[in-house]
Amino acid sequence: MTVCFRHVQSYDHLPRDEATRIVYDDLLPFCQSKGVELSQYGNLNSYIAHKDFHNPSHEYYSRFPTRTLLNIERIQQAFYLLPNLVTTATKYLINSAELARIVEVIQGEHLSNGDLIAAMLMRGYTARFAKKGQASQVNAEFKAKRVR
Repeated sequence: MTVCFRHVQSYDHLPRDEATRIVYDDLLPFCQSKGVELSQYGNLNSYIAHKDFHNPSHEYYSRFPTRTLLNIERIQQAFYLLPNLVTTATKYLINSAELARIVEVIQGEHLSNGDLIAAMLMRGYTARFAKKGQASQVNAEFKAKRVR
């Protein structure tokens, strides 16, 4: 299962209300149409999430209306940093959880897996949440590689 969202120009410079609108009115419904329920945890529509949460869909649908699934400020910060860290690749080479830890070190504060996934999707990177014939995963793999 793959997700490829449109590149959002200058997302890191948008006012908070516009940045929030793009995430909750455009990105999350788009992801959901592809079978991905994106939250700070990652993809709540995955085998791991169903194992860890009693009812992950309840988590998703109860927090979606209050717009508390993701941290907009941290997404904008990650969006700003990403061009210095990654570039496009033809294969899935970067794991979202690993990249989130790298960005965390640079930012000096926690960055959730879901916030990183949102930033990467809005940068136009293709995310894969499951290989063909396999169960959906919490983390995403991206067609990206580290900038050296």
